[in-house]
Amino acid sequence: MNPTISTELTNRIISAMETYVYTNGNWTERINCCKSYVELIVLLKSELIHHPMTELGSLRPVVLSYIVDFIDWDTVAEHVVKQYIEETGTPLPFEMPQ
Repeated sequence: MNPTISTELTNRIISAMETYVYTNGNWTERINCCKSYVELIVLLKSELIHHPMTELGSLRPVVLSYIVDFIDWDTVAEHVVKQYIEETGTPLPFEMPQ
């Protein structure tokens, strides 16, 4: 793991996503629009920056855009994908990297 990645921050993002991802917005539809894993990561990052989650406090988008570099997005994506599969019972519209 990259030493600049914060496990604590990643876990907070996962916790916020758990609350936020399936309660606000149509995430199943958004994930279905992704054509690749990279698009999913871009979607997750942009969601964090442009729609701050209350669990993360009232950080400004400029601060959040800096924080994204310290999050393990692969771990966050795995968690969101797991929720997606549990919710829909269908596979992703793209391949996950191994």
